[in-house]
Amino acid sequence: VNSSLAHEAFIAATQARSGSSSRRLQGPQTMYRMLDFSVAYELRDATIRAGLLQHRIIRLIGGFERELRRIPEWKEFCASVFEGDRPMCDPGMSLINYALPSLNISRGTVVPLSISPNGQGRDVLLMQAVEHFLQQNGVQDILLPKD
Repeated sequence: VNSSLAHEAFIAATQARSGSSSRRLQGPQTMYRMLDFSVAYELRDATIRAGLLQHRIIRLIGGFERELRRIPEWKEFCASVFEGDRPMCDPGMSLINYALPSLNISRGTVVPLSISPNGQGRDVLLMQAVEHFLQQNGVQDILLPKD
């Protein structure tokens, strides 16, 4: 995924630079810089059966990730990202976003019309539902270990 994104960014930047004019003294050119920021979690007690997928742990990690996104420098950085890519910065790509999605419920109903994987939800989804949601969005191989 990262290599294909970098390749697409390189192609887009190259095409943007090779405009109709071949003059060297052109106006400012937009160039792209690819940055990845990863956070990995590890339990102190590896003997806990459910591991990181316990509802209590998911809520703790969700709170941490929400606080991270509230940092002024994080907000400033995300505001500088190309508009179409901003969802990759905020809320970002995280298993927690899928485990704690916002439920979009119409007034007078109890069944959600849709769910948004943004980590802002109150209730943790069952892991089977999270796995289905990840598969449906094509991110299971990115967010879950293969074994």
